[in-house]
Amino acid sequence: MSIVNSCYDFIIGLSQTVCDCWDDGKPSDYNTSESGLFLADLDPIASIEGLANCENSDVWNILDTARENAIMQFIADTNARLIKDNKFKRPQFSGLIGEKKKTAYLTPSKTYIGTRFVTPIIKSGVAKITNIGIWLDVSATFNLVIYNNYNEVIKTQSITSIAGTYANNVVDIELPLEVEGREYVEYIFVYESTGKKPANSQLKCSVCGAFKPSFNILSPYYNQGLKDKRYMWQLWCMLGGFYSDTLDFSDLDDTADNYTNGLFFDVQFKCNVNEVLCKDALNYTVNPLAAAMAHAILYKAAEIVIRQMISPTKIHQKIAMNQETLAQFMVDYRDKYKEMLDYIVSEADITGNDCLECRDLSGMIKHGIFA
Repeated sequence: MSIVNSCYDFIIGLSQTVCDCWDDGKPSDYNTSESGLFLADLDPIASIEGLANCENSDVWNILDTARENAIMQFIADTNARLIKDNKFKRPQFSGLIGEKKKTAYLTPSKTYIGTRFVTPIIKSGVAKITNIGIWLDVSATFNLVIYNNYNEVIKTQSITSIAGTYANNVVDIELPLEVEGREYVEYIFVYESTGKKPANSQLKCSVCGAFKPSFNILSPYYNQGLKDKRYMWQLWCMLGGFYSDTLDFSDLDDTADNYTNGLFFDVQFKCNVNEVLCKDALNYTVNPLAAAMAHAILYKAAEIVIRQMISPTKIHQKIAMNQETLAQFMVDYRDKYKEMLDYIVSEADITGNDCLECRDLSGMIKHGIFA
């Protein structure tokens, strides 16, 4: 299984029952649990007829779906609480980078052209590109190749231009904003210039007062601050025109111009907030938060299953309990889940990424709960 983040894989198992009498509908990982916790060990789930003796394959589907839904609910709930109790270090941005205007076309003098895309190291940060606009003097379909500045190909994306106008290309590209052991992250969007003239569009910021974008690795403008919400992308990245006769990016200039070489980017800059809790493998032996997360997901999954047990159309079974008893179990597991959630959020170390920081107490007094 894999749910959003691989560190949640096998966080709880479905059942420890050795079930050889049928295979239809049985997940391959039904008896795998990194935490040692199994959903079918809890009352009243263990009393479902068909779970212990393998007579009802629908039960496996219900348990497996409950586990997946519990993980998704846990991620959503912890994200909401972490964001509520803290604040983002950088204002979130979703929108277009590049000014959709031209007065003329550029005539490239190099074989390869494109745009350099530089960001600070942002742990758990992601740039999600949903559209790449292109404005050329010709209609063409060609490859836009994304490199890093170590000459490694990150992705090759086919895009299409329409002669003399702006053309959209819907994409789904996620670029991590952290690289181990580096001072910044750089991606280079490159295409061959032969037979193509790009619009002379620039990265202008006409309403930013004295601030003007000026690409400089030694003094990046994402460190200079900006207040206009329409240009908040400049707190996340720095763009500049790229020109070269080779595909060697190991020794690029520290500066670049403000032409985008016909490229425009619809980008959502975001943080994977849940990586505060779960980024790599969880250690259930020495990490009390990991154990609490496993129990929280176990209790939420149990609540989901019992909700279906109350409805006889969902699970055909013989349960030696009345509806009120089942309902009380459901409430108990819901309360246990909330207790685990409170503990996990209160003990989470938000310094593990660059997404969140503590809310300013003076701001809370003036504008928040003490206002």
